[in-house]
Amino acid sequence: MYSPKIPEHLIPRLYQAARAQKRPMTRLAADAIQRYLEEHEPVEVGYVLTEQGRDCLRRTRAA
Repeated sequence: MYSPKIPEHLIPRLYQAARAQKRPMTRLAADAIQRYLEEHEPVEVGYVLTEQGRDCLRRTRAA
């Protein structure tokens, strides 16, 4: 599995943030990446035929 390297200049900030929250750095980084991906995932758009005609369906991002 691919494991990208975190840029060296971000390590002290990540360490301080994790220490302040009393969390492992890996958990803090994983949570931050997950939030970013959820906020930037495209909304899926599709269509369905109904009795009234064609309706647009949008799948919203998970909250």
